[in-house]
Amino acid sequence: MFNNVFDALGLASFAVIGTQSAITAGYGENAIFCVSLGTVTCIGGGMLRDIMTNSTPYVLKKHIYALASIAGCVLYWWLAQTELHPIIPTVAAMMLVFTIRMLATAFRWSLPKVHKSGEK
Repeated sequence: MFNNVFDALGLASFAVIGTQSAITAGYGENAIFCVSLGTVTCIGGGMLRDIMTNSTPYVLKKHIYALASIAGCVLYWWLAQTELHPIIPTVAAMMLVFTIRMLATAFRWSLPKVHKSGEK
């Protein structure tokens, strides 16, 4: 359980850091680029961790992982466009990612599987 909490915190912080890096680099008007960079930062770090521990990456399992990071990146980008204090988008996005991951774990949420034709 504690590993999942720390994983969710790491996912949340990397979502914010990746999106913030894109905005700081001057791409703040390009939402798709900022969200994509934030998501790739999250997913890449998690995949690297899982590969180094010789386990199947979470993002390749049925877990709500990438979806949580995308939601957090979108929220961070959207709030960063406002005149709010810079800590507000950071905290809000991290709370959203963390909450989605914890709820997905508690209620065993998963994305639907894609089946090949003729397969069930």
